[in-house]
Amino acid sequence: MKQDYDFIGKEVYMTKRFSFSAAHQLSGSTRHNDQLHGHNYTVSVTVKGFLNKDGFLIDFDKFESLLYTHVFFKLDHSVLNDHLEPLNPTVEVLTLYLYNEIETCLRICECTENLKIAEITVYETDSFSATIK
Repeated sequence: MKQDYDFIGKEVYMTKRFSFSAAHQLSGSTRHNDQLHGHNYTVSVTVKGFLNKDGFLIDFDKFESLLYTHVFFKLDHSVLNDHLEPLNPTVEVLTLYLYNEIETCLRICECTENLKIAEITVYETDSFSATIK
């Protein structure tokens, strides 16, 4: 027996994780991180929107390819100071930067007109992260 579901007016949240490696040199840190050093970052991107007629928020492969190509590719194996200057490349600043980059990417791509960012979390280590909602 086929079940009909009422999707009208209900937002759906979808999360994709990305990873990249990058270096940064901080200033003003009390943890002796003023030397150039690197991290393996994990970024959790949650978007929200309404399902299309086929029951998708967005094609998962397109979403992954879009963000990797336009946002994460340029950061992988880079020095974050080059992308974030004149700001101090803290995990908090990186999270704001990624929010703005992803928001711009979603705005200009025709396949994402339905999507809004719900939350972005950047993990600098397994136990330290920054989140924007």
